[in-house]
Amino acid sequence: MRKLTSLRSLTLVALLWGSISNLNGQALVTALGTHVTGDPAEVVKVEIKVVDFESMLNSQFTLRYDTAILNFSAVGDFGIFNINSQNFGIPNGPFPTPKGVISFLWIADNIITGQSLPDSTVLFTVSFEIIGTAGQVCPIQFSGDPTDVEFGNLSGEMPYAVYDGSVTVAGGVATEEIVTEDFTFFPISPNPIQEEARISFSLSKASKVQLHIHDSSGKSIYRDSKYYGGGMQAITLKKEVFPAPGAYFVSITTERAQAVQKLIVVR
Repeated sequence: MRKLTSLRSLTLVALLWGSISNLNGQALVTALGTHVTGDPAEVVKVEIKVVDFESMLNSQFTLRYDTAILNFSAVGDFGIFNINSQNFGIPNGPFPTPKGVISFLWIADNIITGQSLPDSTVLFTVSFEIIGTAGQVCPIQFSGDPTDVEFGNLSGEMPYAVYDGSVTVAGGVATEEIVTEDFTFFPISPNPIQEEARISFSLSKASKVQLHIHDSSGKSIYRDSKYYGGGMQAITLKKEVFPAPGAYFVSITTERAQAVQKLIVVR
């Protein structure tokens, strides 16, 4: 499996400004999962989208998820006419994979012209039943195991970048701290908020912390990343961060842990 870390910043540029090229003039094919939120026992869909999917001859990769939080339900909403269930290795499917693993393999019907899709086309969706508890976040991770990540077009194997998706388990406003192996995430205060909110957490050691906020539809509205020393830390969020009243989800992520809280914004 290729190392993808160096491509992640390029992926963001590709999504914001359109297609980009590598040093040889080849477009960077991008695949990304969406971020969705649902309640326990709800079935949710994660979309797998593609960018710069031009004259493609083949595509393959693996998706992984936490079986303690999600149960696989189905694949569907295929963006290419010749994709069907036979293109997937899924739990309890015709080509069974272990629970927590979904493999995908597609080859174009027309090897002369290949297949092209408009940017941000949904290649397919994966439906999951949420079995986790409120506040949990399950990454939907691209992986090269057991199926290598590969995109090929008429020019040969293409450079690529992937962006993981996620499913957040919704729930009530937190009234107790969330304790992980890297940090303690204290209840957001005040909650609901009218003017500003205080995000407080205590790190067991110095760490890079990612703060991410998305709305109830899964749309990202704020993201920040910073190194903090060990011990108590606090971040103040002004109401201007939030585009409208409603429910939002605030997640804190370190190298080994992630936790999320629900935040209510009123005017």
